[in-house]
Amino acid sequence: MTKPSRPGAVLALAMLISLGSLGAGEDARALYERMRAELFRHQSYTAVYEDYSARGKNQEINAFRVVSVKCIQKPKWYCGTILEAKYSFPDQMNPGYQECYTEKDDLSRLVLPGAYRMLGVVLMFPEDPKAYYINGENLKSEGIWDFFSDWDRMLQAGAISAERVQFKGQPYWLLTIRRGEIPDPDFHLDLCKIWVDPDTWFPMRMEYFRPGEPRAAHVYAYREVKLDAPLSAEDMNFQGLTMGWNLAKPAGGAGLGELAAPELKLAAEPAPDAEDLLKRFEEALQPIRDYTVTMATRFRFHRLRLLKQDRYSYLRSERGFEVETLSLAANYILLGSSAGSRMFYVPSQNPLIHLLPGGVYRVMGEQTFTRDDPRLFSSLGDNVQDLDFFTIRDRVRGKLADSEVRTARSQEPAGILIELKTKVPTGPREPKIMRLFLDPSTSLPLRVEFQGYDDPLAFCQVDFSDLKTNTGLTAEDLLR
Repeated sequence: MTKPSRPGAVLALAMLISLGSLGAGEDARALYERMRAELFRHQSYTAVYEDYSARGKNQEINAFRVVSVKCIQKPKWYCGTILEAKYSFPDQMNPGYQECYTEKDDLSRLVLPGAYRMLGVVLMFPEDPKAYYINGENLKSEGIWDFFSDWDRMLQAGAISAERVQFKGQPYWLLTIRRGEIPDPDFHLDLCKIWVDPDTWFPMRMEYFRPGEPRAAHVYAYREVKLDAPLSAEDMNFQGLTMGWNLAKPAGGAGLGELAAPELKLAAEPAPDAEDLLKRFEEALQPIRDYTVTMATRFRFHRLRLLKQDRYSYLRSERGFEVETLSLAANYILLGSSAGSRMFYVPSQNPLIHLLPGGVYRVMGEQTFTRDDPRLFSSLGDNVQDLDFFTIRDRVRGKLADSEVRTARSQEPAGILIELKTKVPTGPREPKIMRLFLDPSTSLPLRVEFQGYDDPLAFCQVDFSDLKTNTGLTAEDLLR
């Protein structure tokens, strides 16, 4: 970043010395609002930043990237190129990866590096779970102006303090924001430290912490910042060779436009209470060593639409599974992305989830993921690794104490319903309602539903049919 003339720097340093350390009162908030006002005066900037993001007990899932960005404030137009990258898990977002977000159509476009560039320019909805990274990073909300929305949420009944500090020989304001009444249930980033350059008011470094963890879970560190950089449409184009085609396309399919949440149809007869039903469910699970079932998924979230049918096999002794996609219709790209893809997980053999893509995506070869890899895991309820009967039981049991609970007999499907409406705050991408429909004859799941997102029309519904139990399934069968 170009530093101001010596008199300006001396004045800024004098201001820091004279004000000293501030508490969580009006002065700290005034600095925060001054930073907002100063940054929103700038229509564009370019920068290079280091991005460290991690989760796990020992931050074993982590990524470090150096990214060059070009950002225009209105309308939003953000482009980033990865210059360096190091991951604790396999990832295709290596040096040369490029991504641009444009507000005019609310879409992200990306070009993968190396041989994957042959897939062409890939389009992605920003609300797609794959558009989010380890701690919720999303290019749509990573312009410097967008951070204020998150900080403002943290400050609702939260606290802010400020102090003058020296960092790498330079004076900064250090703002510390502590989360208030609006939780972060997905990532639990409840404290943010912001190093503000007193000359430009640019937040040169941001560190986010989880409760009780001394090491920052997410860090942005900026350098080479140029405010009001003259950026043209040509500057925002992808660099280097880009294909004139797009092989990475959604599967498409009929019926996606009409997807709507199922109507809840209840019978008049009374139903047992939730504890009784859970006890029956747990007793039904006890003799099951393995099972195979067909899962039919209907899913809608903002612009995302999905109809999918899988054959799912589960081995209890391994807590392992295999999923083979039989049919797929979607208006967004999934990692399997076509019928014929296969996913398997046998933790005693390998702690990673393996994916063998179908269709044109076979060119990408076998891919591996940790169980909560950000490219697979989301809070929407559609995670195949969380849809086995035993995990469903655990999820219902875990939600009972903090939910409004009702039971009823249902007409469609013909079963017994346990409905849980959470009483604790949730994130916008986390469902507030979970419904489990049990077969009255077997006490095993017929359907699981999730609703109550920030999109009132969103839902996830998974129906289970053609269940076969204790067929002698082995770990070798899952690995076939």
